Amino acid sequence: MRYTLVLIFCVVFSYSYAQKYSTDTIIVMHYNTLNYGMPANINCPGLVTDYKHGYMRKIFKYADPDILGLVKMKRDDNFVIDSIRQNVFDSVCLGCYGHANYYNKTGFYKENLVYYKKSKFGFSGTQVLNSRDTGISDINIHKLYYKDAVANIMGDTVFLSIIQCHLLSGDSVAVQRGDEIQHTLDSLHAMGDKKNNYIFMGDFNSRTSKEPCIDSLINPYDTSWAFYDPSNQLGDWTNNPKNYAQWLTISTRAIQLDDCGSKGGMDGIYDHIFANYPLMNNKNGAFYIANSYKILGQDGLHVNAGLLDKPTNISAPKKVINSLYYMSNHLPVMMQIGFRNEGLLVGSISSSNTNICKSDSATITITGNRGRIDWQQYKNNTWQSIGSAANSVIVTPATNTNYRALVSSSKKSDSTNIISINILPAPNVVISPKTPANFCDGDSILLSVLTFQKYSWSNGDTSSKIYTSSTGTYWVQATGSNGCTATDTVQVIKIAKPDASFGMLPLTPIYNIQFTAKDSNLTSYNWDFGDTKIGAGKSVIHLYDTTGNYTVKLNVIDAQSCSNASSQSYSIIVTGLINISNINSVSINPNPYNYKTIIQYDLKNNSDVKMELTDISGKIIQSIALKNISAGTHIQEIHTQAAGIYILRVIAGGTQQVFKLMNSCQ
Repeated sequence: MRYTLVLIFCVVFSYSYAQKYSTDTIIVMHYNTLNYGMPANINCPGLVTDYKHGYMRKIFKYADPDILGLVKMKRDDNFVIDSIRQNVFDSVCLGCYGHANYYNKTGFYKENLVYYKKSKFGFSGTQVLNSRDTGISDINIHKLYYKDAVANIMGDTVFLSIIQCHLLSGDSVAVQRGDEIQHTLDSLHAMGDKKNNYIFMGDFNSRTSKEPCIDSLINPYDTSWAFYDPSNQLGDWTNNPKNYAQWLTISTRAIQLDDCGSKGGMDGIYDHIFANYPLMNNKNGAFYIANSYKILGQDGLHVNAGLLDKPTNISAPKKVINSLYYMSNHLPVMMQIGFRNEGLLVGSISSSNTNICKSDSATITITGNRGRIDWQQYKNNTWQSIGSAANSVIVTPATNTNYRALVSSSKKSDSTNIISINILPAPNVVISPKTPANFCDGDSILLSVLTFQKYSWSNGDTSSKIYTSSTGTYWVQATGSNGCTATDTVQVIKIAKPDASFGMLPLTPIYNIQFTAKDSNLTSYNWDFGDTKIGAGKSVIHLYDTTGNYTVKLNVIDAQSCSNASSQSYSIIVTGLINISNINSVSINPNPYNYKTIIQYDLKNNSDVKMELTDISGKIIQSIALKNISAGTHIQEIHTQAAGIYILRVIAGGTQQVFKLMNSCQ
């Protein structure tokens, strides 16, 4: 047998209840959202959608409806479908809610729509019952089916059809409201499913139950199509609000706010949920739960007063009461429906891969179950929900983690077996040398890692080591024996060669030559003077013994151990005399000498004579100045105390001769 539960916004449904089955309780809610999503304008500057999303989130989270009908929203499928889902539903339960089809054949600038919890219901289809009146939104019927796995398999699917409406407002259009409902009922009767489950819910804008729009529902010409008020509060609501204080739905405000909602306090019942006979009398797999009909936020103490007026309304948390006040001038209407539950089967869970690498995922699947599924992980010494209601869940744990599924019905719950998803160790990948890896210009550098199963370098190489002679960032991904991978990165920097250039400066005496490296901040300087002699230091002095062509080389090393070399060739002339016109000859005897030697010189013309004796480093040891020496031969003694090589310059008439002396004293 296949049962049908039809909801008309207003909604009605019935349930054929058998005591051997448990009951799944479903919450149905209707709400006039007062221009939800409409832009602010000069008349209604308080219509701010972001604010309304915030109010709606608090109301929705507190009410937790399984079926939600919203009316008086902006005519925009992106808003009524996507914006509300993203900003309200998904913030409470990600991906948990679906929606009926969206139609707007009348072209009215406001819209109505039904939403449902996908874990409880599936969507069968939407039909337009009334689109004749362009002053209101379409009156549509949305057909849902209850998700009972065993019942569905056996062909006992329970359907619930919801008819949703928002009728014309105003005292002068009561007859027109009646016509809107009657045409809707005519379309419904033509469908021929009077025995199935229906809800008719919405904002009827009626002042009394005697108005045609209400009377045609509860007293139709074909009584088998009659709808019932589950609260049993028929009467003249507007003229006797105190008699219906617990059921008033409008207005939440005593004063006028800036969102175009009506004021005047709680004094009417515009919003209703009606149910048909099968739903009220447990005929077709679903039934109205007695005494579950209520007005959310209504404490019965605010007749002709605003919701926030004294006394303090404690029928719901303060943040919910405040949200109801600012969201709309209407209060939501709620009731509960019971569905037959065929019984709880826990089942078992399994995974094809319980050992995974970090950042990988595993799929856990439950089989042999029936009931609501809540996947859980064990964390911080407690089981925590991970928020999926599907028969499988994909997990990506950071550490070894235990999982289970909690399977529940309206009466009880039980947990499945536990599966542990273990994280395999990643390989310890470290590139040697570590960053920064420096190498000298002209060389190359070896980058290497330990032995693994596979390698993938950033340059495409697949071995355990690479050579490079280019600056840049290099990485390697290595795969361990368990199939897990890890990556390391190194910054390679090419160090420029040190500057090995140098200069040469002849000192006094001539042929006592100073060589100086250009870069004075290096760590090592090694000289080769080309005459088998070597030296060290950034600046050195060298004396050549004989005339010749010499190639001087300098090898340098800097603080990064980078080296460089350069060389220069020089022509060195070593002679005892520079022949200049006023000096005929100079002789030295003895040479080598011990302590003193005799200098004999011959002048062509009268002149001053200067003799200057220096050591090998250029330091002046003795200086003799002779004034107005006559032409001819003269003798001068030179004395030195220490053994060593000395340089003698004899200067006369602006010219000079240079000699090398050797004191060999012991």
